[in-house]
Amino acid sequence: GYKKCALCGCDIPQIIQGAHIWGVSEISHNVNLSDEEKFVHATNGHNGLWLCQNHHKLFDADILLFSPDGHLLVRDNVPHSSAEYLQTITTSRELPRNILSDNFRWYLSQHNALKTDIHCHRLFA
Repeated sequence: GYKKCALCGCDIPQIIQGAHIWGVSEISHNVNLSDEEKFVHATNGHNGLWLCQNHHKLFDADILLFSPDGHLLVRDNVPHSSAEYLQTITTSRELPRNILSDNFRWYLSQHNALKTDIHCHRLFA
């Protein structure tokens, strides 16, 4: 689809990146998958989301996460001033419905299953 950040709408081509929902590193270390299955999951278009560099890094660092229904979450231990900054640079409270296919939700569930020790809340109360 059109390359713009799903969280802030940025459409500067040089900083828009495809972010894996279920990370390639996690897929490659999954002993329950064959090499072929790992390749399929790592390259599946439903396992991705367009994000700007800032939001991509925040997602990969588990500072920003998504609930199963696509609402944007932030880690509980993020300082208040940082959360305020995140609200400033983020215009979307949730992922667009057209992104939330059943396949995307499955990849999101795989991502979230690895984050059970992370406590978070909605970025926008």
